[in-house]
Amino acid sequence: SELRAAAANLPVQPNDLASLDSAVEETQSWASKAQTLLSMSPVGDLEQAEELLEEGLDLPTQCPEVDILDQAVENAKVWAEEAAAADAGNAELATLRELLETGEAMPVGTEELEMLRARIRVRQWSDPARAVSVGKSPLEEVREFVAAGTAIIEGNSSNGGGGGGTKAAGGSGNNKKVNAAAAAAAAVVAAAAAAFATAV
Repeated sequence: SELRAAAANLPVQPNDLASLDSAVEETQSWASKAQTLLSMSPVGDLEQAEELLEEGLDLPTQCPEVDILDQAVENAKVWAEEAAAADAGNAELATLRELLETGEAMPVGTEELEMLRARIRVRQWSDPARAVSVGKSPLEEVREFVAAGTAIIEGNSSNGGGGGGTKAAGGSGNNKKVNAAAAAAAAVVAAAAAAFATAV
């Protein structure tokens, strides 16, 4: 390396050069891990990124990837707060879609990504489904909404809220959010099914 070449002309001991080599090798190894995480598809996991960042902050030499990863972690946390607030505030479906697009484009993701995907799946179905009522909608349309809602619920149950590049750790909270989204769909499905049953 350039550092070692420059040090070769200085009055340093061989063990000093060995220490320098070790420090450079450690930094390069960490930088490779950081680059791999930041280029993952789907996005890298926040918990994993935080652990790697802690290691990077203790490196014996400066490394530009430390600042890049630090900013990515901070951006992920800010996005997660925005996503949770939008979901809790029953934001417009278009707003949720925009947030999801932003989150999926980030190099580091959080469990809120899968929560938001589940919420959008439910809202894409439940928002128009609320308008379905016997006497205003054809029975075949009611049937289709019931079938689609059931598929959403079954899909969420089989997925368990996982995926999206996130780890199982911390997944219990994510599962609760996804299951809450499924429960919202279930309520609308039940209403549509009841209306359908009454009409036939």
